[in-house]
Amino acid sequence: MISLKDLIRNDLPGNFNEAYNLYKRKELVLCNLNGIIVPPYEVLIHPSSYCNLTCQWCIGEHIHVESSDDIEPHFIPKKNEHILPNILHDESALLAVVENILSYKKTVKTVIDGIQIDKAFSVENFSFSGITGEPLVAKKSLISAIRKITSEGKRTGMFTNGLKISSDCCDVLSRLSYINISVDAGSNSTYNKLKCSGRKSQKSDLDKVFSNIYLLNQFKTLNATSLDINCSCILYPENYREIYTLASKLKELGVSNLRLKKDIYGEKVLNEIERKECLELIERVKCDLEDSSFKLIVVHDLNNKKEQLQDFSSCLISKMMAAVGSDGMLYPCNYHPRPNGYALGNLVENSLEDIWESQFRANIDKQLPCICPSVCDPFKTRSNRLFDILENEYKTNDPKLIHEFLHESETIFGGKLK
Repeated sequence: MISLKDLIRNDLPGNFNEAYNLYKRKELVLCNLNGIIVPPYEVLIHPSSYCNLTCQWCIGEHIHVESSDDIEPHFIPKKNEHILPNILHDESALLAVVENILSYKKTVKTVIDGIQIDKAFSVENFSFSGITGEPLVAKKSLISAIRKITSEGKRTGMFTNGLKISSDCCDVLSRLSYINISVDAGSNSTYNKLKCSGRKSQKSDLDKVFSNIYLLNQFKTLNATSLDINCSCILYPENYREIYTLASKLKELGVSNLRLKKDIYGEKVLNEIERKECLELIERVKCDLEDSSFKLIVVHDLNNKKEQLQDFSSCLISKMMAAVGSDGMLYPCNYHPRPNGYALGNLVENSLEDIWESQFRANIDKQLPCICPSVCDPFKTRSNRLFDILENEYKTNDPKLIHEFLHESETIFGGKLK
């Protein structure tokens, strides 16, 4: 008999785990497995295609302009045809997108394989991020959008490099559900090398990131909010030895967890010696620093080179999550927003419901994952592998499998994980 535990990353908690949707959103999974269209549970929005850093692992092409003491450093796209237009820099455009997402609500009453479903579906989570851009480059429109979404009680988060966090926006940011700040280094020299085009000057933005984290934590305390302040680090040969130093510093600053990731584009990976040394450091961090207030989460399995293989036949996770590019267009996921990408419709001008339930989206969906980029994040890949098994086994050979998996997910996650 197939066991759910044998198919998943058992070391990953809650929202990081591919099986969590079986526990948290079983009605959503059942509807999608059986061809019933319902709103996605999460929409990722890219407010800007411009960035103020030049990280080595970013797919955006940029030219760095050094700053003086009174001029903020800025980065100019090398070729505008490689990035999307910034329609969402306009406050009214981003707010229109938010309204068109919030308006999509759908109630489903049915019975699937003996399981009663009576559920009002809507988008539960909003996440602001970017594939070539930094969300806070579009600070004015972004802050207005966050105010609107959080006032509706939706779970809202943001991925940022942290440089543009400031006192004028911390009150709003402190009311997010979570914020993930990509730090990626424990020293100024490494930060400059990996995130600032190898800048040779002694000037580094790392200390500014640390001070902004401290500032944000002050606002969190002042407003008595439940904001999770998280940080991440892409593991490179240049920085993996600094993860203990980084973890210690972040814990002092009140960070909830440090997430370790690999470069999913594979340009730089740890060799065998580096990988073993990194794993030893990870164990040191867990042993010395982890407690109820701070956790180290290894998002990408360093021992499994096949974790990112797209060895699934369909992309069911794209029926549950979607992305909006800085051009205001809806895309199948957050790896698709790019010039000449597979846009599903204009979300500034149209409702999410009209786009999501259109025949055009259905036609694009049939082409996934064949038309997907060559890389995908491990969570989506692992989710699709699990859903493939459910589709192939449960629908053809073992109708009881879905009941067994749902019951096992309750055993794994029930009452102990967020």
